[in-house]
Amino acid sequence: MLNPLHPVYGFPLSLLLFIKALCVFCFQVGAEDRSEIVIDPDPPSSTFSPEESLSKIWVPNGFKLELVASEPMIEEPVCMAWGPNGELYVAEMRSYMQDIDMSGELEPVSRVVKLVDLDGDGRMDQATTYLDNLVLPRAILTLDNKVLIGEPPHLWLCEDTNGDGTADTKISIYENFSRKESGNVEHKINGLQWTMDNWIYNTKSSVIFRYRDQKIEERKAVFSGQWGQTVNDRGESIA
Repeated sequence: MLNPLHPVYGFPLSLLLFIKALCVFCFQVGAEDRSEIVIDPDPPSSTFSPEESLSKIWVPNGFKLELVASEPMIEEPVCMAWGPNGELYVAEMRSYMQDIDMSGELEPVSRVVKLVDLDGDGRMDQATTYLDNLVLPRAILTLDNKVLIGEPPHLWLCEDTNGDGTADTKISIYENFSRKESGNVEHKINGLQWTMDNWIYNTKSSVIFRYRDQKIEERKAVFSGQWGQTVNDRGESIA
């Protein structure tokens, strides 16, 4: 008689029988006639207000979370960057997954907005379209009075030259910031995190940048992450 616990077989016989029974059950469930099931294409849903959402976020002791901006001041934000004077630049992916078929995803309807707190209470009061007619912008980095914006395949170097909050110049200083038409939106370069070694690190990429004289230098680095980049207390890049 075979020993069910012998190492040749790897698993107890009882476990193998359970797995077999589970597979049979799953097959039977999957084979059920579901032609009578009615799917509601527009099911009811509820959302939280910004204040309700705030109350449901846990933060460690000693920290406090405050609302800075919300709809309708911003729409569909995906990333942001603080400017040198406390202004906030926010990229809005307005065409991302508007329906299950991704209709109009490559339409140039996205933008970057500049938010300003006018009275110093920590809440943004004014929103200005800094740069519009974009296709899925995904990264922002402020450079003194200029702003670097990632919109595949470009890195745009933008500047507001007259102080009205809108970019007056837009120069492409890098043309390989992922491809525009192909690939999963979530699997394209993002990040633009400037770290203490004076290099700009990226996520979903094995390339890092250095900005000098309105030009981008690039260098190979370790491939990291998929989305999002930050720096810890020691100045190390985390992706």
